Amino acid sequence: MISCYGSCGDLAKGIEFVFDSLLQPDIVTWSALITGFSQSGDYANALVFFAKLLMGGGSADSILLASVLAASSQLAILGPGCEIHGYAVRHERDTEVMVSSALVDMYAKCGFLESGIRVFRNMVDRNIVLYNSVISCLGLYGRADEAFEVFDELRENGLKPDEATFSGLLCACCHAGLVNEGRQYFKRMTDEFGIQNKTEHNVYMVKLLGMDGQLRQAYEFIKTMPEPVDCSVWGALLSCCDAHNANELPEVIADHLIGSKSRNHSYDVMLSNLFASKGRWNDVKQLRVDNGGAKGKIPGISWSAIS
Repeated sequence: MISCYGSCGDLAKGIEFVFDSLLQPDIVTWSALITGFSQSGDYANALVFFAKLLMGGGSADSILLASVLAASSQLAILGPGCEIHGYAVRHERDTEVMVSSALVDMYAKCGFLESGIRVFRNMVDRNIVLYNSVISCLGLYGRADEAFEVFDELRENGLKPDEATFSGLLCACCHAGLVNEGRQYFKRMTDEFGIQNKTEHNVYMVKLLGMDGQLRQAYEFIKTMPEPVDCSVWGALLSCCDAHNANELPEVIADHLIGSKSRNHSYDVMLSNLFASKGRWNDVKQLRVDNGGAKGKIPGISWSAIS
């Protein structure tokens, strides 16, 4: 029941009608509640109720530990993450890959990447999930050379890279501005390992080319993709155009975004400013109408765009 309320986005009602009526909730109920908070973005309550579980004498399995570590990662709060790590060590859960991968991610997102790397190095049995976690975290920090070394290591250990591996490598190339290396890994992914490029890979390639000023090349790359192109790909190029003050491409990209069935509203501020700068006031108005059904409101047009 609690899981059902959580998936419907009404976890508070689930607590009121189900959880609060139970005298002694079991671990399954606690897990459903805490995981529901985490998955719905209420990370603070996920940690609060996890603490209540432990204070009441309850215990946590590896799935629940991974969930609350993910909550700590999203909040970028080191204290609770360290306490959860300590609990995992005391209960011999820290050697489970699901937990260790979550620990690597938590430490990295809290600004303590070296601690995450130590967790990785202390693991005897490393699978592709754990390797991917380290590559991804190194990528976020722009430590591309180290990410490449970890990739070589996993190959030497007989593991086969997957989609997530190359997402991490392309992320590393993107943050380090390594265009040629990014191209090479993208090509290896499809040609050498037979992995079909997904939206996330395409976004990284567009960002890699676009932030290097190769806006036209990024646009031509998008044109090679099968329709419909996900809005996040067009949005990535629009962001690059905005960073480079490009004049021609943004309107073309904007029209693709407006017509995209997968469109979300995260790019509407840029679109609104762009349309305003071009005098396309009907489009600005339409954006506001469209946002009537979206969560939140589209912020007003910045003064710099219409000055």
